[in-house]
Amino acid sequence: MDQIEQHVANYIYEKCKSYRTIEAWLDTFYLWPKQAQSRLNLYAAFNTQQWAQTRIEETDDNCYQKTKVIKKSVSEAFKKTNDFQKKLELTEFFIEEWGGVGRKVKKELKKKNSHLYYNKLVKSRLDMQGKDDTVYFSQNDDGTVVKANRYKLVSSNSNEYGAVSSWSKFLAIAYPEWAHIYDARVAYSLNAIIYLDKLTHTKLWPMPHGVNSRIGLIDIETLIVSSQANERKVRSICKELEGTSKFVAKFREQLYLPKDQTYLMYLSLLEKVSHILNSNQYDLKATPSEIESFLFMVADSHLFDDVLFAAT
Repeated sequence: MDQIEQHVANYIYEKCKSYRTIEAWLDTFYLWPKQAQSRLNLYAAFNTQQWAQTRIEETDDNCYQKTKVIKKSVSEAFKKTNDFQKKLELTEFFIEEWGGVGRKVKKELKKKNSHLYYNKLVKSRLDMQGKDDTVYFSQNDDGTVVKANRYKLVSSNSNEYGAVSSWSKFLAIAYPEWAHIYDARVAYSLNAIIYLDKLTHTKLWPMPHGVNSRIGLIDIETLIVSSQANERKVRSICKELEGTSKFVAKFREQLYLPKDQTYLMYLSLLEKVSHILNSNQYDLKATPSEIESFLFMVADSHLFDDVLFAAT
């Protein structure tokens, strides 16, 4: 089987080796939010928060270090308060203000009752005893108890549990010692490395819905399926599924990692890549959080260019 952690580590090393640390690379290339005015708006919004114990300069520079300050401040404020309402406000700030939720999504949240959305998103993942605490029990209005997976990528009832791009942001501020953000950019980067390195025996990472038009320009799934059709036995799978209901969903089950296991596998991957990069062979200082930020940032920049070059 292909060892994807080795390939991810190799890709990061080639991009960052001249910087000696991933953090130094991120200090040079990290830009979030993408638009300059949005960054300034974020810094201004952060500085107005009563829970923010430090201020950040409202200038368009040192973006990665400012992001670290924002994440740390939100996380520390979250841990210090026992007020559930304040925890909701902190979660909403981080998901919407730092996460860059667009007007269309904010409008949809208001339609769904955003307070209820965040209430259930947080309540179902509050007071977790570690990353392996995956099961959540809730009670319906009729008194019946329902068992749910906290790490389900997209709930059948998005009002109740939310999508991974949102709930992993919550986990990242609630449990920064082990949780990290998983979204469309990160998944695209991992799948792009699978494509570039021709990892024909590696299952793909499910891609949450995203709003980035650049990574949507090149369908990485199509590139992988078309370029690795023989090795992945695409024709035989299609023939086997011919005439069955939910053909596309069943086909993707063969192609992608199990959705209920993806997030835990992602956390494990980040730990393994960090271990490899910090080894004597590479000697590149890298934490799981920095690796997440790197994958997030290269999706629509360095990796996108690499995929475009390989595909043309």
